[in-house]
Amino acid sequence: VLPTVITFNAAVSTCEKGNRWRQALDLSLKMLRYSLEVTLVTFGAAISACEKAVQWEAALDWLFAAASCGLKRDTVMHSAAASSCEKAAR
Repeated sequence: VLPTVITFNAAVSTCEKGNRWRQALDLSLKMLRYSLEVTLVTFGAAISACEKAVQWEAALDWLFAAASCGLKRDTVMHSAAASSCEKAAR
């Protein structure tokens, strides 16, 4: 079975929900290696995974990377990145 954007996004989202932030980011990077289109879903799940793990620097990196890829960042991404920064400040 060849990987697709849908299967990768599902896997990234599953990692995010399972608090496996490193795996979520690794899968997101593998999408690029397979020349698959990284989408808002991909970035949103990766940023949310970072937020849950209080990995604020990674969350901000992925937020800025979304813009670098030409994607219009949404409220969910901004909120997750901001929440990660807030949690780290506690």
